[in-house]
Amino acid sequence: MGIRAQKKASSRANALRRGEENARRRGEAPPVKRPKVEQDADPVRDGLIWLIRKDKLTPIRRHAAALYRAAYREPQEGAMRSCLNADPRGSGIGRPPDYNAGKVDAARRLAALRADALAGHEQMIAVMDGVCGGGLTLREMCGGEERAAGRLEAVLMVALDLVAAWQGRNQTV
Repeated sequence: MGIRAQKKASSRANALRRGEENARRRGEAPPVKRPKVEQDADPVRDGLIWLIRKDKLTPIRRHAAALYRAAYREPQEGAMRSCLNADPRGSGIGRPPDYNAGKVDAARRLAALRADALAGHEQMIAVMDGVCGGGLTLREMCGGEERAAGRLEAVLMVALDLVAAWQGRNQTV
């Protein structure tokens, strides 16, 4: 963002703040401005999807990123029971179904990826967790600095290569 754009944004923010203060003094509710919605804009910005759309990832790296994302996100998602089960008491095998088995397996895969593939390297794990797992952009992770984002992109590419190589050695994942 250029200096001119920063000044313009700051001026708008100050005008909005002054308008809200004046409305409060008069006892009125301040008007709520709704942001303009663009037709082509994505509702959610996802760093991994952005990298894929810009063709910055090879198919092997995409597959490694998808593997890491699945292992990262599955333990965090809640297990759901099917509403199509006609038996009101459970699975019909005499014991309740284990809805956490997939979560435990995904947590083990994630721990193996972090320990074996990335060798416990903290920066690589942080970048993989942020971009592949959390969907952050590289610029969001480094506070908007373009140079730092470029360095993080290099770290991400090495980490994806390591995960892809590890997956090639361990086909059970």
